Amino acid sequence: MRNIYAVLFNLAPSAFFSIRQPHSFQSAISYPLPPPSTLKGLLANAMQQYMKVNPIKALNEVESKILMCSARSDDPIALSFCTLRLRVFDKGEWKRDALPRQFAFGHKVTCAAVSSDKDYLEVLSRALSNSILYIGDSESLVTVSGVEIVLTNQIQARTGEIVEINSYCPYDLFKRIKGEATIYWVFEETRTQRIQRQYIFPLKMSGKILYPTQITGELKEESTILQAMDMRMLSNISF
Repeated sequence: MRNIYAVLFNLAPSAFFSIRQPHSFQSAISYPLPPPSTLKGLLANAMQQYMKVNPIKALNEVESKILMCSARSDDPIALSFCTLRLRVFDKGEWKRDALPRQFAFGHKVTCAAVSSDKDYLEVLSRALSNSILYIGDSESLVTVSGVEIVLTNQIQARTGEIVEINSYCPYDLFKRIKGEATIYWVFEETRTQRIQRQYIFPLKMSGKILYPTQITGELKEESTILQAMDMRMLSNISF
């Protein structure tokens, strides 16, 4: 079994963020956490800025080096109603210049990017700490903190085993879920595989507030739990 590492980092929004779900072009409904494809785009953006390389090259490297991404929130996340943004044009007249968007308000998002290439993660960690980054739309600036590379503990989980996970993961790995959580369709890849997959997020909805929770469920197939400090991730990738 080869060593698998994770770079852990926190994202703190400057005020809010908006990551449009692909099916909601007109209303721009936001994800409450950055899905895998958004995190890979953020990593590529960091590498492009830090290494001064072509953005497509940076993205291709992320896709080849990063085996999986995951995220969680330890704090409640509030979702706005769809907001119509206005600005002043000529003669002081207010006009609409954008489609409606939903925004998410949260304190901190904890993220992980997993790879077997520790040297690549070393460069990536420096890039994350030295780049101006955003998630979703161009107004969703974030501050990156707590960047750390850790060796993961790989735990093999059997079919039918009850597992507890505190970061989002593929929903189809479970036969049944116990308790509350929220399911979203997401993209895992940015360019090579534009197929959506259902992911279960460790968040439970009450009104317009999503509260952090833990995913407890019975596995449908053999999977691997990756423990990186206090973050528990689940995947069916053969590491």
